[in-house]
Amino acid sequence: MVDLNNQAARVFGRSREDVIGRDICEILAMDRVRRESFRERLESLDGSGIFDFHFEEMGRRFLIRPLRVSTEDIILFFVEITYRQKAEDAVRIHEVLFDKAQDIILFVDMSGQIVNANEKACESYGYTKDELRLLGIEDIRHPSAQAFFQEQMGQADEDGVVFESIHVRSDGTVFPVEVSAKSTETERGKIRIHIIRNITERREHEEKIAWLARYDGLTGILNRRSFIAELDEEMKRAQRKMSKFAVLLFDIDRFKLINDSHGHATGDYILALVAKRVKAVLRENDQVGRLGGDEFVVLQTDIQTEGDVVALVERIFAALSQPVSYEGAKLVLSISLGASLFPDHATDTAELMHYADQAMYHTKRNGPNGYSLYRPDVTY
Repeated sequence: MVDLNNQAARVFGRSREDVIGRDICEILAMDRVRRESFRERLESLDGSGIFDFHFEEMGRRFLIRPLRVSTEDIILFFVEITYRQKAEDAVRIHEVLFDKAQDIILFVDMSGQIVNANEKACESYGYTKDELRLLGIEDIRHPSAQAFFQEQMGQADEDGVVFESIHVRSDGTVFPVEVSAKSTETERGKIRIHIIRNITERREHEEKIAWLARYDGLTGILNRRSFIAELDEEMKRAQRKMSKFAVLLFDIDRFKLINDSHGHATGDYILALVAKRVKAVLRENDQVGRLGGDEFVVLQTDIQTEGDVVALVERIFAALSQPVSYEGAKLVLSISLGASLFPDHATDTAELMHYADQAMYHTKRNGPNGYSLYRPDVTY
């Protein structure tokens, strides 16, 4: 090496005194393999052309143009492309992430026109990328979500926004989404980036949790907590309207024997069947719930006399008296039932349930397969 300019000295961290008379490969601390590669590429150009070379020791990449000025001398022009290369690599990585992302990504201009879409968007909406570019963001929103569009886009332009919406596929079917939208400046102007997640499974999971919070998972009728809440509401309504209602509490006679003799699968079938049969004989405003185990409770609304309660009890007994066949087993069901009335026996939810329970156990003491109405003058 015979000389280098000031910029080269700064780039390579060498002074003229350091380099004069020394081999460039030695100056740049190349190992043997790198030296051979550098020399081969330099010689292959025969003093003309351009090649790029990564100086691993320095962590930098250059475009190198050799210019032969004599048989002995070559001038090497170095153009650093380290940062350009990193930028190009970043762009390639961005493109891969953009297209392979599991969420829908849409680039939308400020008029709402879709300017770019990833593969997930095409797959989710059923359009090609070119077809999506002909649509506005409002074209893929369900009409029910249009009223909120301007407000949501205003929030996206200010600080970004996350919201739920309903989107429409090319075939007209819909699906729920969570949208994260944010505006950003680009060389071509301001755009909004929409990252969209299909939340169908999440909605189904939430709905299942909400259902299980209200209903018994085995029988599909109200669980204990929900039934008590319904009973509380009915008591308030009855107090306002000065109406009457009844609480009927029963369990299945010898249910433990059914479980022990025929297995828990049979027991579960019986519980679900009892709930179905009882529900079938109730009026629309009546309710049935499972308190736990084989214990059930019925809310009979808007009654006039005890005769209305007896009539419902007889319908329940008739429905449950039908024989049951399951997995080859033939079973005959019976229940023990007790009932209390509002406001005749109590004006408190807990007391009504307690009196119905006492009446039910009075029935059991007198033999199963029967019913009793609570009587204040009876010692329980």
